[in-house]
Amino acid sequence: SSDLFQRAGYDTIASAVSGLMHITGPEDGEPVRPGVAMTDLATGLYAHGAIMAGILQRYKTGKGLHIDCNLLSSQVSCLTHIASNFLNAKAEAKRWGTAHGSIVPYQAFKTKDGYIVVGAGNDQQFVTICKRLNLNELSKDSKYKTNTLRVEH
Repeated sequence: SSDLFQRAGYDTIASAVSGLMHITGPEDGEPVRPGVAMTDLATGLYAHGAIMAGILQRYKTGKGLHIDCNLLSSQVSCLTHIASNFLNAKAEAKRWGTAHGSIVPYQAFKTKDGYIVVGAGNDQQFVTICKRLNLNELSKDSKYKTNTLRVEH
């Protein structure tokens, strides 16, 4: 039994304890707190859903319900895909910076006057991005024909 429920909750603490900060930040850098209070936001959204369900239950049955939500449970629930990767494939999560572990390209690239963020969620989008960036030779290179191949390289 824990008395944590009696203590104040803080987004940054729940982000750290849940593992969110473990997977956020530069690949070889320190853990980073997200730029917005993601844990607070997620908890608010879950609370909203619970309140709406409670209102619906009261309308249908005349009875209310008790709602219990907390920052840590909310943030852990947002990381179920990370947990699935570990439980199913023993793949420990890591920091990717702006990149993605299974979609390439899906990240920010430095340019001479700032950054460009590129996201190709499928092979056709990759071809389109290459055309728009005048990098047609990349889309024709056999090493980059499929997302699976792009992830390998």
